[in-house]
Amino acid sequence: MSNAANTLKLPDLLARVHREIYIDLSRILSEDDGLPVEQWRVLSILAAEDGLSMSDLSERAFMTISALSKNIDRMVFRALVHRRQDSGDQRRVLTHITSFGREMLRNRTPAVERFCNDLSEALGPRDSQQLETLLRAVLAVRGN
Repeated sequence: MSNAANTLKLPDLLARVHREIYIDLSRILSEDDGLPVEQWRVLSILAAEDGLSMSDLSERAFMTISALSKNIDRMVFRALVHRRQDSGDQRRVLTHITSFGREMLRNRTPAVERFCNDLSEALGPRDSQQLETLLRAVLAVRGN
């Protein structure tokens, strides 16, 4: 098989790995009253840096503004986050994690960490580190 044929398969392979990881995380996060992967990611981001604008949150969560907005609406309804006008710029709205959102995140983090650790252990330390290095290299080549 030629190098060109292998290269053409890389996007499909990356997409499949993403899908499999997403399915596993969805299963882990959906226990009890459920937390979609996207919402878990938003809560994780806000727990680390609360009070982000939609554009900042969109960039960090790898979501379009439209998709993020729909998720934030659902999260506000579930009392996971709330919105507040930026006191420094009345045109901006900032999103904040609630205590209930922190609790949901705290309750699910151990299962997500176990999943990540199990995956790393299955690969072994050398391959796990090499995979991370290669994925970061792909992002760097893409300018990210």
